[in-house]
Parts: sequence; structure tokens; C-alpha cells
Amino acid sequence: MKLKILILSVVVFLLSIFLLVRFYTNFKENSINEKISNTRALIKTGKSTLATYDSTITVLKRRGNVVSKSINYSYIVNGKTYSDSKNISEMPSEVRFPIIYLPSDPDIHSENPKKDLEYLEKELKDKDSESLPWILFIVSITVFFITRKFYLKDLREEYEERKFFQEQVSLSKDINSK
Repeated sequence: MKLKILILSVVVFLLSIFLLVRFYTNFKENSINEKISNTRALIKTGKSTLATYDSTITVLKRRGNVVSKSINYSYIVNGKTYSDSKNISEMPSEVRFPIIYLPSDPDIHSENPKKDLEYLEKELKDKDSESLPWILFIVSITVFFITRKFYLKDLREEYEERKFFQEQVSLSKDINSK
């Protein structure tokens, strides 16, 4: 019975790892491919407008250290205001800056779509970003061997108990027969 539970737990764990890795890999690849498609559309059919920075900078700190600074900005397309934020290292010198937006979906925009496209294509080909599946694989193997170790320890203890019990029964039979 313990063996069936061990096998079932390992199979379920490995299946969950497999599904998680498949989901993660497909999700990431599809997300990057969608961004590449939108960026190519920006390059091909994008329209230009001016965006305006807000005056407030948001500072993200961890353990007292500044991790990042970001600033909100907005732009208007066909009378509708769209907003976003971007990371900065220092306060911008200009209040307004040009962006390119997609006329069919003005939420999709970029300051430099060609540079963004280069970055996204590099990210799609980057094999270092695929480390999560390997990490999960290593964790699953480690968990399997730890589970196996405890399972074998339990079996050994159970065997020793049975052996001891059988020796006791045998001893008591010998004593009773004499």
C-alpha cells in the first residue's frame, strides 16, 4: 500500500511539474510573439503623438535601497486619454516626448518600436530565459529521491519490526514446546 502511495505521489508531482513547465513555456512564447506582432504593426502602421509626463515619480524600495523609479505619462488619441508608466534613472528634462501608437488599438504604443522589436526578438531566442523548466526538473528529481529515501527507510523499519516479531513468536513457540 505504501508503495502505491509513493508511486502515485511521484507521478502526480511529476505530471504537475510537466504541465507547469508546458504552460509557462507556451505562455511566455505566445506573449512574446504577440508583442513582436504588435511591435511590427507599430513600425508599419503606427501614428505619432506627444505624451506628457506626470510630475510624480514612484520609487520602489526594498530593504531601504532604491530598486527602481518610474514615472507616469499620458497621451491623447481621438479625444481619449491613455496612460502608462516607464522606469527612469533620473527626472526627464522635457515634459513631453514623442510616442508611436497603433491606430487600431492606441493602448499599444512605444517610444522606439524598432529598438523594442530587436529586444523582443533577442528575448525570444534567448536560451537563458528558459532556466525555470530546468530548475523545476531538478527540484522534482530532488523531491523524488528524498521521498524514495524516506520510503525505503520506512520499509526497512517495517521489515526489522516483522523480523523481530517473527523471532519473538519463534522463541515463544520454542519455549512452549519444551
